[in-house]
Amino acid sequence: MPIVTFPALSSLNVSRFRIDIQGCLAWGRVSFKRSITQGLQGIIVCMSFLLLILTFPYETLPNATVGRVVAVTDGDTLTLLVGQEQLKIRLEGIDAPEKGQPYGQDAKAALSDRAFGRWAVVLWRDTDRNGRTLGHVLTPTWTNYQLVADGHAWHFKRYSKSGASAAAEIEARAANRGLWAGVPVAPWEWRKS
Repeated sequence: MPIVTFPALSSLNVSRFRIDIQGCLAWGRVSFKRSITQGLQGIIVCMSFLLLILTFPYETLPNATVGRVVAVTDGDTLTLLVGQEQLKIRLEGIDAPEKGQPYGQDAKAALSDRAFGRWAVVLWRDTDRNGRTLGHVLTPTWTNYQLVADGHAWHFKRYSKSGASAAAEIEARAANRGLWAGVPVAPWEWRKS
């Protein structure tokens, strides 16, 4: 399945928008045989991507990539398959417990439940020091925000100024959701020890 750029937009230098159209449609056709809901997911993600491009001024858009989530490494890192290429995606603006840290496996399971095997749009601007793409994942809900709101991750204030994520963390703490039911240690503190 080749990576397809939008030929109609290529004259506007919009080569940074990539979508595996054949993959979305093929996955949709196969899934329709199982259930209408699963079949529509691939098509909805593709349509969401197109609406994103058509409704925002070009200058304000981050890079956007559409593919299928084929692996979840931990609570804030996943692998996106775009055509034949696998991209490591670090969810931007959040920090989840590490694998060996208390609640680490629960955070990984939460991200898996939300993203694994699904089509996703990833909005990104940069990579981290480990070469992973820093992105916001839409499946079609905003996965980064939802993990914080459900108490599976911290809003990473050091790198994110998102008011929505900050409010979601405050609400999750107050409701003792997820990791906030105990006395969690922030991943950046745990990594120091």
